[in-house]
Amino acid sequence: MLPHLEAATDSIEWGSWWVSTQGSRSIAEGNVQNWDYSTAITFELQPAVDKDVFLESTGLDDLDLCEIVAIAECAATGYRHATRHNLAEMFSSSEKVLAIEPSPSTLAQSVRLMAHVVLARNLDRVPNNVASRRGARLAQSTPITLQLEGDGSRFPTEAVSFRSLGLDEALWSLRYDLSQPEEMFTTAVRLFINTDHPRAEQLLDGSHPEATLIKSALETDIVRQLLAGAAEFSDLFIRRDWPEASTGETLESLAESFFGHSLEELLRRRSLDLIEFERLLQARTDMFGA
Repeated sequence: MLPHLEAATDSIEWGSWWVSTQGSRSIAEGNVQNWDYSTAITFELQPAVDKDVFLESTGLDDLDLCEIVAIAECAATGYRHATRHNLAEMFSSSEKVLAIEPSPSTLAQSVRLMAHVVLARNLDRVPNNVASRRGARLAQSTPITLQLEGDGSRFPTEAVSFRSLGLDEALWSLRYDLSQPEEMFTTAVRLFINTDHPRAEQLLDGSHPEATLIKSALETDIVRQLLAGAAEFSDLFIRRDWPEASTGETLESLAESFFGHSLEELLRRRSLDLIEFERLLQARTDMFGA
């Protein structure tokens, strides 16, 4: 069986992907700025179709037989978002924009964007080399990958279903390995938010009235766990000249910003009086505060 005819490369001009966050719209390339798991995000593509060249090269007689599909997929969370439009309807539209608006809680680390044109339905009595099966791919754009957490300013976070992973129904879970403090913090630590939990939406939606209180408890718990993890390897956290964005540098910065002490001194105080440290922790992280 011979492959079916595909659209000529010059029959579709895909153009650039665009990304919008917090009222800012820019060409999608490299790192997405000002994004975290509570920030709305939109991906847009505005392709142009040369109808005559497309139909001649595919052997089809009507754009109505095709759909154009845009996809945003995130390997870290397993989510795949898609939008599709009839090619004839889009060709006749004045805007011709494909827009994908995934929930930000379904994204993490990076997202892969692509688009393609497929046959919209099965066809009978067509020449052997013309596509006849629904879903047959006729054209596709070059996929691009955007880094969502690439500028290092956000805590590495993923929103996932704990139920699907066989985990207990907690609201969050922090995974960390602090045994190599020279390594990048974003590879050593990751926070998982449980999308099955009834409070997850409030935590992920920064505008929710209760989000501030929940986040204050989350922040306190993260600091507590990270310092407990560092205490297990206290001998490794004595140095100060850490590589940029390393686990050691991040925890050193955490100790200075929250407690006004070096990490070494803070771990020493924690080891001397854990009960006092817990009071200090709640006060300095402003747990349930204003």
